[in-house]
Amino acid sequence: MAAEVGIDEVMPEDKVDVVKRLQAEGRSVAMVGDGVNVAALPLAAAGLLNPMIAGAAMAFSSVFVVGNSLRLRRYSPAH
Repeated sequence: MAAEVGIDEVMPEDKVDVVKRLQAEGRSVAMVGDGVNVAALPLAAAGLLNPMIAGAAMAFSSVFVVGNSLRLRRYSPAH
């Protein structure tokens, strides 16, 4: 998707800056992702998340991202 709109892969720490720059140029911006990994990973690393819940969160994350990517296939920007 990024290649189609003319941007390169963006590292997580740079996403806010890229979104702000594109918005300043008057472009519409959409982000794909669910944040489940960003929230669950630190909790699991700290031992504060049950492994069963972590596994379910990982599965949910995958389904959520795939579902959103399928929705984007139908997206047609208004001109």
